[in-house]
Amino acid sequence: MKVAVFAQDKHVVLLQARQPDAGSIPAASTNNMKTIYLKKKDLVEAESLIFNTLRDQNFFENFPSERVPTERALLRFTSTPVIGKFNVPNVSISAMDGVAVKYQQVPYASPQNPVKVSDFAYVNTGEPVPDHYNAVIKIEDIEQVSDGIVLRKPVKLYENIRLIGEDTSKGRIILPAKHIITAQAQALMLQSEIMHVEVYKRPFITIIPTGNEMRKVGTKKAEHEFFETNSFIFKGYAELAGANVTVDRVVKDNKVLLQKAILSAVETSDMVFILAGTSHGGRDITAETINDIGELLIHGINLHPGKPFIFSMVAGKPVFGLPGYPQAAFFDYIYLIAPVLSHITGIRSCNDVRKYHLTRKLASYTGMYHAVPLSLGKIGNKNVATPLKSGSGILSSIVNMDGFTIIPPSEEGFNENEPVDVRLARPYFDIEANMVFSGSSDYLIEILQDMLSSRDVNMTISSIGSLGGLIAVKKGYAHLAGSHLYDSTTNTFNIPFIKKFHIDEIKLFRLCLRKQGFIVKKGNPKGIKSFEDIVSKNAVFVNRQSGSGTRVQIDNMLKKLNINPGQIMGYSAVESTHTQVAIKVKSGFADVGVGVEQAACMFGLDFIPLFDEEYDLIVRDDFIKDARFKTLIEIIKSKALADKINKLCGYKLCFEEIPLL
Repeated sequence: MKVAVFAQDKHVVLLQARQPDAGSIPAASTNNMKTIYLKKKDLVEAESLIFNTLRDQNFFENFPSERVPTERALLRFTSTPVIGKFNVPNVSISAMDGVAVKYQQVPYASPQNPVKVSDFAYVNTGEPVPDHYNAVIKIEDIEQVSDGIVLRKPVKLYENIRLIGEDTSKGRIILPAKHIITAQAQALMLQSEIMHVEVYKRPFITIIPTGNEMRKVGTKKAEHEFFETNSFIFKGYAELAGANVTVDRVVKDNKVLLQKAILSAVETSDMVFILAGTSHGGRDITAETINDIGELLIHGINLHPGKPFIFSMVAGKPVFGLPGYPQAAFFDYIYLIAPVLSHITGIRSCNDVRKYHLTRKLASYTGMYHAVPLSLGKIGNKNVATPLKSGSGILSSIVNMDGFTIIPPSEEGFNENEPVDVRLARPYFDIEANMVFSGSSDYLIEILQDMLSSRDVNMTISSIGSLGGLIAVKKGYAHLAGSHLYDSTTNTFNIPFIKKFHIDEIKLFRLCLRKQGFIVKKGNPKGIKSFEDIVSKNAVFVNRQSGSGTRVQIDNMLKKLNINPGQIMGYSAVESTHTQVAIKVKSGFADVGVGVEQAACMFGLDFIPLFDEEYDLIVRDDFIKDARFKTLIEIIKSKALADKINKLCGYKLCFEEIPLL
């Protein structure tokens, strides 16, 4: 069976192949179905309730089947056992090029006791063995003489013969019911002349996107409106799980319109997904609408992100409500909807679970399961997991994640370096080959990531600041790091910090020089040319995170100017990348920030130079001879990279190894 539940242990609450026990959850009382918000359930209880409800209504048992040609049955799910019609092979055939003999004549042949045989027949691989022969000897094991052949090796009964029905036989079950038809199963069925097979129909799903602010992709929209893209995620996942999916037009936040859309969908579909409007805000009407036309069984689960989940039955069909935020909706789908689809189609997502050591501490949400997307890799012999942004609206994290873990409600969180169970989103051998980069974010690193990908090397990037990158390399959490930490005492970059934190067994490479400065709006409307101007003109500043090379430079300059950070409006508002700083300025949330010139160029902003800096790579010694690093060096030294660098603002490539004295 394909359904999964959460294991109740410290480190994993991961879907694994087991169905909830029938009857483990009491039947829901119809008196309680009138609660609009929240009919909240524990995550494990929610999964059980979904399956128990569908079983009670015979949803799985009565799911229709169809007869399809075996040639077109790949990855379909058998609804009845597939019984062999003919023996395979239908006659005994030779498994070798050789001679067919009677075993009785040659059982004891040996170098010391050669046996001459005159009664034999030459046969080729795949040819029928004549009836009165019961062994085949490889052609290279015989010696031909004028009146027969001589054998000098013992022979076994039926040696090198594929006997009748060896592969499968008439009346034998080739595939049981509820089994995925693989390509090899197709071949065996066709060998047995099974030209059609009974399989479950592909479930038909209707997706109903909702929201006044949502617009169809490609149409005109206002600045405050959004393209409706969640349907692409769940249409894609459902189709990969074997379903047929249609997406309705976006429904406004109107109960009458939504009710009409749901009732129409359940008439033609096996399942319905409603996207957004599942929480309890003023325009969140999904639960209330469903409650008027069906049974609202779940409204809210103790999962972050993913709390505003809905499960209901309308006209005997399951109707699921997913939050409008993509990461929240994704984890709801993975834990509560994907197992239902898998039970119908037999197609399962990756359930490989492995131990990984966290590169930083993870805090949890009290009383909630907390799902955390992760970037994964292998450093030496150690599997490491770096948390990505966990938040309901963060789509990029589930795009870039290699896997995820979940913190159960009973835990306050996990500690740094603690081994936790991680459910993989990609095959382990692919993840194991990741080149793990940490440290300062930079456009050049993203270009290298893209060029490595074309050479079949995947590089994961964790933008945690220069100091964070150095420590990650020291602790064995990354293969290499990017850093531009400036030491004002020695007027040098990185080396003083490498020595200060005793980062040994590494090599240092100068990658490039780049310009940093003030990023301001086009035309510099506030006339900002210095930190003094920021203070005197009450300009709103956007800062970088503590430990980043840019932040170190900012704090050094403020100290030299005797400016108290508290005098700068927005000093405590930090971003982790140069791009995010530029976006804050571009969108009007800040007047000024400090970043690389390329960030200003990208967004059409003005740039006031402050300083030039050295951007270096810190590489673990045990990674220097790795084929992946050699590929990176080849790319860094290539004309193709030089051409790309020439198109950037404020960069100069200057790759060389820097001695660590």
